[in-house]
Amino acid sequence: MQQKKRGFFSGGSTFGNILTGMMIYHLTSSLIGGMFRHKPYNVYNYYNMPPEAKQEIKMPSNVLTLCEGNSTNFCAQGTTSICTTNGTVLCVATMTNAVPCAEEKTLCVNATMSCPDKNDPLCQNLTKGEDKATLPVPCLTNLTVDVNLLNETSNNGNADYKYCVTQLAVAGPEYRNCTEKDLVGTTLDYRNVIAGMYSWNLTVWGMVHPYAVFNYDRPMASAGSMGGGDIVMPLDMVISCVENATKVCAPPLVPICTAYKEVMCLETLTETKYCERFNTTCVRSVLPCDAADHLQDTNSPWCSNRTEEEMFEKDGKKHVAVQIPCFANITVNSNLPSFQIHEFNGTLPEGQNSSYTYHYRYCVGTLAIPGPESEACLQVDPAAPVLQTSS
Repeated sequence: MQQKKRGFFSGGSTFGNILTGMMIYHLTSSLIGGMFRHKPYNVYNYYNMPPEAKQEIKMPSNVLTLCEGNSTNFCAQGTTSICTTNGTVLCVATMTNAVPCAEEKTLCVNATMSCPDKNDPLCQNLTKGEDKATLPVPCLTNLTVDVNLLNETSNNGNADYKYCVTQLAVAGPEYRNCTEKDLVGTTLDYRNVIAGMYSWNLTVWGMVHPYAVFNYDRPMASAGSMGGGDIVMPLDMVISCVENATKVCAPPLVPICTAYKEVMCLETLTETKYCERFNTTCVRSVLPCDAADHLQDTNSPWCSNRTEEEMFEKDGKKHVAVQIPCFANITVNSNLPSFQIHEFNGTLPEGQNSSYTYHYRYCVGTLAIPGPESEACLQVDPAAPVLQTSS
Protein backbone atom coordinates (compact mmCIF):
# COMPACT_ATOMS: atom_id res chain seq x y z
CA MET A 1 0.00 0.00 0.00
CA GLN A 2 1.28 3.44 -0.90
CA GLN A 3 0.10 6.13 1.48
CA LYS A 4 -1.12 9.48 0.24
CA LYS A 5 1.26 12.12 1.48
CA ARG A 6 -0.72 15.34 1.38
CA GLY A 7 -4.32 16.18 1.93
CA PHE A 8 -7.20 18.10 3.37
CA PHE A 9 -10.21 15.82 3.06
CA SER A 10 -9.28 12.63 4.90
CA GLY A 11 -11.44 10.71 7.38
CA GLY A 12 -11.00 8.15 10.17
CA SER A 13 -9.04 8.07 13.43
CA THR A 14 -7.01 11.06 14.64
CA PHE A 15 -3.63 9.52 13.86
CA GLY A 16 -4.90 7.95 10.63
CA ASN A 17 -6.29 11.32 9.52
CA ILE A 18 -2.99 13.06 10.21
CA LEU A 19 -0.94 10.37 8.49
CA THR A 20 -3.11 10.51 5.36
CA GLY A 21 -3.02 14.27 5.23
CA MET A 22 -5.23 16.10 7.74
CA MET A 23 -3.72 19.58 8.09
CA ILE A 24 -6.11 21.07 10.66
CA TYR A 25 -6.56 19.57 14.13
CA HIS A 26 -8.87 21.03 16.77
CA LEU A 27 -7.20 21.04 20.15
CA THR A 28 -9.28 21.15 23.32
CA SER A 29 -7.09 22.17 26.22
CA SER A 30 -6.75 24.61 29.11
CA LEU A 31 -3.36 25.54 27.64
CA ILE A 32 -5.36 27.96 25.49
CA GLY A 33 -6.11 31.04 27.53
CA GLY A 34 -6.65 29.11 30.76
CA MET A 35 -9.92 27.59 29.53
CA PHE A 36 -10.99 24.35 27.93
CA ARG A 37 -11.89 25.45 24.42
CA HIS A 38 -11.45 24.42 20.79
CA LYS A 39 -8.71 25.95 18.68
CA PRO A 40 -7.56 24.97 15.19
CA TYR A 41 -3.96 23.81 14.91
CA ASN A 42 -1.78 23.40 11.83
CA VAL A 43 -0.52 19.83 11.63
CA TYR A 44 2.89 18.98 10.20
CA ASN A 45 4.72 15.73 9.51
CA TYR A 46 7.41 14.44 7.15
CA TYR A 47 5.06 14.68 4.17
CA ASN A 48 3.73 18.11 5.10
CA MET A 49 6.73 20.14 6.21
CA PRO A 50 6.26 23.39 8.15
CA PRO A 51 7.14 26.61 6.28
CA GLU A 52 10.43 26.93 8.17
CA ALA A 53 11.48 23.31 8.53
CA LYS A 54 14.50 22.75 10.77
CA GLN A 55 16.76 19.73 11.00
CA GLU A 56 16.79 20.03 14.77
CA ILE A 57 14.70 21.73 17.46
CA LYS A 58 16.53 22.72 20.64
CA MET A 59 14.29 23.33 23.62
CA PRO A 60 14.97 24.08 27.32
CA SER A 61 12.99 22.06 29.83
CA ASN A 62 11.36 25.15 31.37
CA VAL A 63 9.09 25.59 28.32
CA LEU A 64 7.59 22.10 28.71
CA THR A 65 4.21 21.62 30.37
CA LEU A 66 1.62 18.92 31.02
CA CYS A 67 -0.43 17.87 27.99
CA GLU A 68 -4.17 18.23 28.54
CA GLY A 69 -7.46 17.65 26.75
CA ASN A 70 -7.35 15.82 23.43
CA SER A 71 -3.71 16.77 22.87
CA THR A 72 -2.92 13.37 24.39
CA ASN A 73 -4.87 11.73 21.53
CA PHE A 74 -2.87 13.53 18.88
CA CYS A 75 0.04 11.08 18.89
CA ALA A 76 -0.09 7.43 17.89
CA GLN A 77 0.80 4.55 20.18
CA GLY A 78 4.56 4.19 19.94
CA THR A 79 5.12 7.95 20.31
CA THR A 80 4.51 10.31 23.23
CA SER A 81 2.82 13.72 23.37
CA ILE A 82 5.09 16.53 24.55
CA CYS A 83 3.52 19.98 25.07
CA THR A 84 5.00 23.45 25.48
CA THR A 85 3.82 26.59 27.23
CA ASN A 86 2.92 28.25 23.89
CA GLY A 87 0.53 25.38 23.09
CA THR A 88 2.70 23.45 20.60
CA VAL A 89 2.29 19.66 20.67
CA LEU A 90 5.10 17.33 19.56
CA CYS A 91 4.95 13.56 19.07
CA VAL A 92 8.32 12.09 20.04
CA ALA A 93 10.08 8.74 20.32
CA THR A 94 13.53 7.80 21.53
CA MET A 95 16.26 7.66 18.91
CA THR A 96 16.92 4.04 19.90
CA ASN A 97 13.49 3.20 18.44
CA ALA A 98 14.23 5.00 15.17
CA VAL A 99 15.50 2.89 12.27
CA PRO A 100 16.13 3.71 8.58
CA CYS A 101 12.91 3.88 6.56
CA ALA A 102 12.37 1.50 3.67
CA GLU A 103 11.36 4.24 1.19
CA GLU A 104 12.13 7.64 2.72
CA LYS A 105 15.65 9.00 3.22
CA THR A 106 15.24 9.47 6.95
CA LEU A 107 14.60 7.49 10.12
CA CYS A 108 11.25 5.93 11.01
CA VAL A 109 9.55 4.73 14.18
CA ASN A 110 6.81 2.12 14.29
CA ALA A 111 3.45 3.57 15.36
CA THR A 112 0.23 1.68 16.06
CA MET A 113 -3.29 2.80 15.17
CA SER A 114 -6.66 1.22 15.92
CA CYS A 115 -8.67 -0.06 12.96
CA PRO A 116 -12.40 0.04 13.77
CA ASP A 117 -13.02 0.43 10.04
CA LYS A 118 -11.37 -2.43 8.16
CA ASN A 119 -11.94 -0.53 4.90
CA ASP A 120 -9.61 2.25 6.05
CA PRO A 121 -6.79 2.35 3.47
CA LEU A 122 -4.22 2.23 6.27
CA CYS A 123 -5.75 -1.00 7.59
CA GLN A 124 -6.12 -2.93 4.35
CA ASN A 125 -3.26 -5.34 5.04
CA LEU A 126 -4.61 -6.64 8.35
CA THR A 127 -5.16 -10.36 8.73
CA LYS A 128 -8.40 -11.76 10.13
CA GLY A 129 -8.80 -11.03 13.83
CA GLU A 130 -6.37 -8.09 13.90
CA ASP A 131 -7.77 -4.73 14.96
CA LYS A 132 -4.60 -2.61 14.94
CA ALA A 133 -2.12 -1.65 12.24
CA THR A 134 1.58 -0.96 12.74
CA LEU A 135 2.98 1.64 10.36
CA PRO A 136 6.46 3.13 9.89
CA VAL A 137 6.25 6.89 10.49
CA PRO A 138 9.20 9.07 9.34
CA CYS A 139 10.91 11.53 11.66
CA LEU A 140 10.03 15.09 10.72
CA THR A 141 12.93 16.51 12.72
CA ASN A 142 14.93 15.88 15.88
CA LEU A 143 14.27 17.40 19.30
CA THR A 144 17.14 18.12 21.68
CA VAL A 145 16.18 18.88 25.27
CA ASP A 146 18.07 19.05 28.57
CA VAL A 147 15.78 16.63 30.41
CA ASN A 148 15.03 12.91 30.22
CA LEU A 149 11.49 12.96 28.80
CA LEU A 150 10.95 9.23 28.30
CA ASN A 151 12.86 7.72 31.23
CA GLU A 152 15.77 6.52 29.13
CA THR A 153 18.18 4.37 31.11
CA SER A 154 21.29 5.62 29.33
CA ASN A 155 22.32 8.72 27.41
CA ASN A 156 25.94 7.77 26.69
CA GLY A 157 27.15 10.45 29.08
CA ASN A 158 25.59 13.36 27.14
CA ALA A 159 24.02 16.29 28.97
CA ASP A 160 21.18 16.59 26.44
CA TYR A 161 18.66 14.03 25.20
CA LYS A 162 17.69 13.69 21.55
CA TYR A 163 14.32 12.47 20.24
CA CYS A 164 12.67 11.75 16.90
CA VAL A 165 9.70 14.07 16.22
CA THR A 166 7.09 12.42 13.99
CA GLN A 167 4.31 15.02 14.19
CA LEU A 168 3.98 18.65 15.19
CA ALA A 169 0.85 20.70 15.94
CA VAL A 170 1.30 24.48 15.93
CA ALA A 171 -1.42 26.92 16.92
CA GLY A 172 -3.07 28.36 13.83
CA PRO A 173 -4.54 31.82 13.33
CA GLU A 174 -7.33 33.04 15.58
CA TYR A 175 -10.32 32.15 13.42
CA ARG A 176 -13.54 33.95 14.19
CA ASN A 177 -16.63 31.98 15.19
CA CYS A 178 -19.12 31.41 12.39
CA THR A 179 -22.33 33.43 12.29
CA GLU A 180 -25.66 32.22 10.91
CA LYS A 181 -24.82 33.99 7.66
CA ASP A 182 -21.61 31.98 7.34
CA LEU A 183 -23.54 28.72 7.65
CA VAL A 184 -25.89 29.51 4.74
CA GLY A 185 -24.92 27.19 1.93
CA THR A 186 -23.42 24.44 4.07
CA THR A 187 -26.27 22.11 3.07
CA LEU A 188 -26.18 22.83 -0.67
CA ASP A 189 -25.60 19.98 -3.09
CA TYR A 190 -25.23 19.38 -6.83
CA ARG A 191 -28.90 20.17 -7.48
CA ASN A 192 -28.42 23.72 -6.22
CA VAL A 193 -25.35 24.13 -8.42
CA ILE A 194 -27.24 22.97 -11.50
CA ALA A 195 -29.99 25.43 -10.56
CA GLY A 196 -27.47 28.30 -10.64
CA MET A 197 -26.22 28.66 -7.05
CA TYR A 198 -22.44 29.05 -7.13
CA SER A 199 -21.53 29.98 -3.54
CA TRP A 200 -20.91 27.00 -1.31
CA ASN A 201 -19.62 26.62 2.25
CA LEU A 202 -17.76 23.39 2.94
CA THR A 203 -17.37 22.18 6.52
CA VAL A 204 -14.26 20.09 7.24
CA TRP A 205 -13.04 19.34 10.77
CA GLY A 206 -15.23 22.06 12.28
CA MET A 207 -13.92 24.73 9.91
CA VAL A 208 -16.32 26.34 7.44
CA HIS A 209 -14.56 27.23 4.19
CA PRO A 210 -16.25 29.40 1.53
CA TYR A 211 -16.03 27.98 -1.99
CA ALA A 212 -16.74 29.36 -5.45
CA VAL A 213 -18.29 26.83 -7.84
CA PHE A 214 -17.72 26.80 -11.61
CA ASN A 215 -19.28 24.83 -14.46
CA TYR A 216 -20.31 25.22 -18.10
CA ASP A 217 -22.84 27.94 -17.26
CA ARG A 218 -20.35 29.75 -15.05
CA PRO A 219 -16.86 29.23 -16.48
CA MET A 220 -13.79 30.72 -14.86
CA ALA A 221 -13.13 34.15 -16.32
CA SER A 222 -9.39 34.46 -15.70
CA ALA A 223 -7.19 33.96 -18.74
CA GLY A 224 -5.41 30.66 -18.92
CA SER A 225 -7.58 29.16 -16.21
CA MET A 226 -9.38 25.87 -16.35
CA GLY A 227 -12.55 27.22 -17.95
CA GLY A 228 -12.79 26.00 -21.53
CA GLY A 229 -9.25 24.68 -21.49
CA ASP A 230 -7.23 21.60 -20.76
CA ILE A 231 -5.03 21.31 -17.68
CA VAL A 232 -2.44 18.76 -16.63
CA MET A 233 -1.95 17.46 -13.11
CA PRO A 234 0.24 14.73 -11.57
CA LEU A 235 -1.60 11.89 -9.88
CA ASP A 236 0.13 12.45 -6.53
CA MET A 237 -1.84 15.70 -6.16
CA VAL A 238 -5.11 13.74 -6.14
CA ILE A 239 -6.66 12.69 -2.82
CA SER A 240 -10.00 11.26 -1.74
CA CYS A 241 -12.78 13.53 -0.46
CA VAL A 242 -14.76 13.58 2.76
CA GLU A 243 -18.50 13.07 2.36
CA ASN A 244 -19.29 16.79 2.68
CA ALA A 245 -17.18 17.52 -0.38
CA THR A 246 -18.77 14.81 -2.51
CA LYS A 247 -22.23 16.42 -2.44
CA VAL A 248 -21.29 19.05 -5.00
CA CYS A 249 -20.95 16.39 -7.73
CA ALA A 250 -23.99 15.12 -9.63
CA PRO A 251 -23.95 11.39 -10.39
CA PRO A 252 -22.18 9.76 -12.16
CA LEU A 253 -19.44 12.42 -11.84
CA VAL A 254 -16.72 11.27 -9.45
CA PRO A 255 -15.70 13.70 -6.68
CA ILE A 256 -11.92 14.05 -6.56
CA CYS A 257 -10.09 16.46 -4.27
CA THR A 258 -6.61 17.91 -4.60
CA ALA A 259 -3.87 18.93 -2.20
CA TYR A 260 -4.82 22.53 -3.03
CA LYS A 261 -8.27 21.95 -1.45
CA GLU A 262 -10.07 21.99 -4.81
CA VAL A 263 -13.03 19.71 -5.46
CA MET A 264 -13.39 18.41 -9.02
CA CYS A 265 -16.31 16.42 -10.43
CA LEU A 266 -14.87 14.15 -13.13
CA GLU A 267 -15.83 11.48 -15.61
CA THR A 268 -13.57 9.62 -18.02
CA LEU A 269 -13.69 11.11 -21.52
CA THR A 270 -14.56 7.73 -22.99
CA GLU A 271 -17.88 7.89 -21.10
CA THR A 272 -18.86 11.27 -22.59
CA LYS A 273 -20.79 11.98 -25.77
CA TYR A 274 -21.22 15.04 -27.94
CA CYS A 275 -24.42 16.94 -27.15
CA GLU A 276 -25.70 19.39 -29.75
CA ARG A 277 -27.41 21.68 -27.24
CA PHE A 278 -24.10 22.71 -25.64
CA ASN A 279 -21.86 22.08 -28.65
CA THR A 280 -19.43 20.11 -26.50
CA THR A 281 -19.07 16.73 -24.85
CA CYS A 282 -21.52 15.88 -22.07
CA VAL A 283 -22.10 13.35 -19.31
CA ARG A 284 -25.54 11.78 -18.97
CA SER A 285 -26.90 12.18 -15.45
CA VAL A 286 -30.13 10.92 -13.89
CA LEU A 287 -31.52 13.43 -11.38
CA PRO A 288 -34.53 13.37 -9.03
CA CYS A 289 -37.44 15.74 -9.63
CA ASP A 290 -38.10 16.54 -5.98
CA ALA A 291 -37.30 20.04 -4.72
CA ALA A 292 -33.62 20.68 -4.01
CA ASP A 293 -32.54 22.24 -0.73
CA HIS A 294 -33.12 26.00 -0.57
CA LEU A 295 -34.93 26.08 -3.91
CA GLN A 296 -38.29 27.82 -4.04
CA ASP A 297 -39.67 25.76 -6.92
CA THR A 298 -41.96 22.84 -6.15
CA ASN A 299 -40.02 20.80 -8.68
CA SER A 300 -36.38 21.02 -9.64
CA PRO A 301 -35.79 23.33 -12.66
CA TRP A 302 -34.47 20.50 -14.83
CA CYS A 303 -37.84 18.78 -14.54
CA SER A 304 -39.87 21.79 -15.72
CA ASN A 305 -41.68 21.47 -19.05
CA ARG A 306 -40.93 17.76 -19.19
CA THR A 307 -43.47 15.32 -20.53
CA GLU A 308 -44.46 12.22 -18.61
CA GLU A 309 -42.64 10.17 -21.24
CA GLU A 310 -39.38 12.01 -20.49
CA MET A 311 -39.64 11.27 -16.77
CA PHE A 312 -39.42 7.82 -15.23
CA GLU A 313 -39.76 6.16 -11.85
CA LYS A 314 -36.67 5.23 -9.84
CA ASP A 315 -36.73 4.24 -6.16
CA GLY A 316 -40.34 5.38 -5.98
CA LYS A 317 -39.57 8.92 -7.21
CA LYS A 318 -39.74 10.65 -10.55
CA HIS A 319 -36.40 11.19 -12.27
CA VAL A 320 -35.24 12.74 -15.50
CA ALA A 321 -32.08 12.29 -17.57
CA VAL A 322 -30.09 15.50 -18.15
CA GLN A 323 -26.87 16.33 -19.96
CA ILE A 324 -24.05 17.84 -17.88
CA PRO A 325 -21.63 19.58 -20.25
CA CYS A 326 -17.86 19.38 -19.78
CA PHE A 327 -16.58 22.89 -19.27
CA ALA A 328 -12.95 21.73 -19.26
CA ASN A 329 -10.77 18.65 -19.65
CA ILE A 330 -8.04 17.50 -17.30
CA THR A 331 -5.15 15.13 -17.97
CA VAL A 332 -3.76 13.26 -14.97
CA ASN A 333 -0.24 11.95 -15.51
CA SER A 334 1.02 8.89 -13.66
CA ASN A 335 3.50 6.05 -13.95
CA LEU A 336 0.75 3.61 -12.95
CA PRO A 337 -0.27 1.47 -15.94
CA SER A 338 -3.82 1.21 -14.60
CA PHE A 339 -5.78 3.82 -12.65
CA GLN A 340 -9.55 3.54 -12.19
CA ILE A 341 -11.02 6.81 -10.96
CA HIS A 342 -14.31 5.17 -9.93
CA GLU A 343 -12.38 2.83 -7.61
CA PHE A 344 -10.01 5.42 -6.12
CA ASN A 345 -10.16 5.41 -2.29
CA GLY A 346 -7.24 7.66 -1.39
CA THR A 347 -4.39 5.17 -1.74
CA LEU A 348 -2.42 4.03 -4.76
CA PRO A 349 -1.41 0.41 -5.46
CA GLU A 350 2.13 -0.44 -4.44
CA GLY A 351 4.72 -1.99 -6.70
CA GLN A 352 2.95 -1.24 -10.00
CA ASN A 353 4.96 1.80 -11.04
CA SER A 354 6.38 1.92 -14.54
CA SER A 355 9.11 4.02 -16.15
CA TYR A 356 6.52 5.09 -18.73
CA THR A 357 4.17 8.03 -18.09
CA TYR A 358 0.50 7.27 -18.66
CA HIS A 359 -2.06 9.97 -19.42
CA TYR A 360 -5.58 9.66 -18.02
CA ARG A 361 -8.06 12.16 -19.47
CA TYR A 362 -11.26 13.31 -17.81
CA CYS A 363 -14.20 15.63 -18.37
CA VAL A 364 -14.61 18.30 -15.67
CA GLY A 365 -18.31 18.88 -15.03
CA THR A 366 -18.00 20.97 -11.88
CA LEU A 367 -15.11 22.63 -10.09
CA ALA A 368 -15.15 24.13 -6.57
CA ILE A 369 -12.27 26.38 -5.50
CA PRO A 370 -11.71 27.58 -1.91
CA GLY A 371 -11.82 31.27 -1.08
CA PRO A 372 -9.25 33.14 1.02
CA GLU A 373 -8.29 31.48 4.29
CA SER A 374 -9.15 34.77 6.03
CA GLU A 375 -12.82 34.15 5.19
CA ALA A 376 -12.90 30.74 6.91
CA CYS A 377 -14.55 30.52 10.32
CA LEU A 378 -14.78 28.10 13.22
CA GLN A 379 -18.10 26.30 13.69
CA VAL A 380 -18.82 26.23 17.40
CA ASP A 381 -21.15 23.64 18.87
CA PRO A 382 -23.51 25.63 21.13
CA ALA A 383 -24.09 22.50 23.20
CA ALA A 384 -20.40 22.28 24.09
CA PRO A 385 -19.77 24.34 27.26
CA VAL A 386 -16.63 26.38 27.77
CA LEU A 387 -15.39 25.40 31.22
CA GLN A 388 -13.14 27.46 33.46
CA THR A 389 -10.34 25.31 34.85
CA SER A 390 -9.67 25.08 38.54
CA SER A 391 -6.51 26.69 39.78
